[in-house]
Amino acid sequence: MAGQRCPNCQKNNLPGYEYCQDCGAPLGSRAVVISQDSPVILSKPQLPARQLKRLGASVAVGAIALIAEVGVLYLRRRVQGVEGPLLPTKRKRPLPTSTELHIEEKKVSGKRVVTLTGERIIEERRWGRPVRRIVDRFAWRSEETLDS
Repeated sequence: MAGQRCPNCQKNNLPGYEYCQDCGAPLGSRAVVISQDSPVILSKPQLPARQLKRLGASVAVGAIALIAEVGVLYLRRRVQGVEGPLLPTKRKRPLPTSTELHIEEKKVSGKRVVTLTGERIIEERRWGRPVRRIVDRFAWRSEETLDS
């Protein structure tokens, strides 16, 4: 009966098997024979030279594109005369407010009374949805004596 001999345990195996039936070691061309006399150091497989060159070229092109983009931003800001950071930063926008004022003027028993009332509403939104609403109400009153 013709079969493959295991490089690990030296047992004969039936043809067509990829692994030893006794110890489970790989058979055939993928088998690694380790002798007791010489130490074997296994390392991680390295990238082939072609893939390494492609990877290096991709990194170089990306770096050049980034440098070119920053250069264009720099020149654009120099031409426009804008001061500040080169790259855009996140700025806080002012909160939207709405203000209502009501002015009422009356003459009461020889006095002119001016009353100012108002309401200011501040809305904070995140992603277009209201998060917080602040209502600030105020009143102001002035009385003047009329000269007759």
